[in-house]
Amino acid sequence: MNTIREIAAIAGVSRSTVSLVLNNSPLVKAETREKVLAVIQDTGYVPNSNARNLSWRATKIRSAPPATIIRSRWVCFRSTSCRG
Repeated sequence: MNTIREIAAIAGVSRSTVSLVLNNSPLVKAETREKVLAVIQDTGYVPNSNARNLSWRATKIRSAPPATIIRSRWVCFRSTSCRG
């Protein structure tokens, strides 16, 4: 799996330039954008959603309750000692 660091090294640009290209920033020159996009296409780079979620405040992933809570409720449901 390729990283932004590897893409930048192959393209001969900085990591921030690769990031700007991936985010469609108008601050990148057309020839630099084309060079970076060519390297991305040649290497088959796919952004890592887990890494991206680490930098975002919201992950857009809904979490499930911890397994211990689920197990304790199931045990309580099946047991007569939890019933009032």
